[in-house]
Amino acid sequence: MRILLLLAIVSMSFTGCAHTDEAASVESTEEATMVNKMCPMNPVDEADPEVTRTYAGKTVGFCCPSCQKKWDGMAETAKQAALAAVSK
Repeated sequence: MRILLLLAIVSMSFTGCAHTDEAASVESTEEATMVNKMCPMNPVDEADPEVTRTYAGKTVGFCCPSCQKKWDGMAETAKQAALAAVSK
């Protein structure tokens, strides 16, 4: 099971993200501090403080709205693993 989870995370990092200016529902977190510096969906890109989700009471940042949408569709265990890999 751990191998499948690891493979899922690794495969997500190779898919990259689509940096676009598409209109998306983006939560503003001027007051909140993100728990991650890098995007959990594409760890080579820095997280944007204006593209976030609240997860388990923490503010998680993403590099773009496309990665934010991918996060929304992930299973809880995959979210936990992806966030753990990029947490400060």
